[in-house]
Amino acid sequence: MFYDRSTRESPMTKSYYQQNKEHVKEYMRQYHARNRAKRNLRMREVMLKRRYNLTQNDYLNLIKNQMGRCAICSGVFSNKNRPEVDHCHLTGKVRGILCTFCNSMLGYAKDRIDVLQKATVYLNYSNSDIFTVVDGCLKFRQEGTVC
Repeated sequence: MFYDRSTRESPMTKSYYQQNKEHVKEYMRQYHARNRAKRNLRMREVMLKRRYNLTQNDYLNLIKNQMGRCAICSGVFSNKNRPEVDHCHLTGKVRGILCTFCNSMLGYAKDRIDVLQKATVYLNYSNSDIFTVVDGCLKFRQEGTVC
């Protein structure tokens, strides 16, 4: 960290900062620019620990155990489709690593299995004319109604 040898005063003190505000700000801008990757990695480690109680090694082991693929769609992770930690919002328990798209899908469904099952039924029959949607329910011609 920056240390002014002429005054022997640490930049941590309020008085030093007030007297040398622009100099300290410029030093910090340069420091962050030089250490961006290191800083980003450290921020990621802190976030994983705080949110999910995972270390960086735990996170990497989860990805390795899933062979570098999403637990739902089996897609390979990339810059556009990053690995994300999936967890239960009620218990906080980590369930696995998902791609951005699958994690968003679960989030939009609010982790409700009934909604995801209805979506599956909808997708299975959406290309046929054997059902219609009536009052938010799928009405099948022969089988009845699914809400």
